[in-house]
Formats: sequence, C-alpha cells, structure tokens
Amino acid sequence: MDTARLETWHRKHHPRRNQPIADCWHCQRDRAKCRSKIPFATREEVDAWIDELHRCRNYATPVVRYRCRWCPHYHYATAVTRVQKRRVEKARRRSLYRS
Repeated sequence: MDTARLETWHRKHHPRRNQPIADCWHCQRDRAKCRSKIPFATREEVDAWIDELHRCRNYATPVVRYRCRWCPHYHYATAVTRVQKRRVEKARRRSLYRS
C-alpha cells in the first residue's frame, strides 16, 4: 500500500480533506470492500478469470478488471461507464470471431 498515493487520493476525493484516512468513513468502507473481494496477483490471472466468467454467463453482465488502490492486487467489477462497456463488447466480438 502506497501511503502517499492514498493520502493524495483521499484529499482530492473526500469532503473533509484535513481528516486522516484512519478516521475517514468513506476510505475505511472502501478498504473493507477490498478485503471482501478476490485478489488477483497479475493482469493475466484476472483476465483469464474474466474471460471464463464471460463465457459462462454469455456476456450477460459485462465485467472489467481494475488495480486496487488499497492492496497491490487486481479485482474485477461490473462495467459501468460507456467506455468500459465498449471494451467488453469489443472483447466479445473478438471471441466470436476466433470461434
């Protein structure tokens, strides 16, 4: 965990910027969410997991990987933004073309 990077992010995104991370409710909630998720050590590992998940679910729920700010690992989450959804759709089309 890079403390300086977390402090910078905390000051930029949370309303009470002078409050330490240890006392910030939002930061502690995010840290608890991180601990409840599956950690992946490498991008390749999480990408393989996501590909398998997409094949099993037939791309019903688009999922993307992200680098966690609380731990040195990757996690996956549901694609929310338009850009993320486009990337998943592009990957789906690529997988159909390979088949």
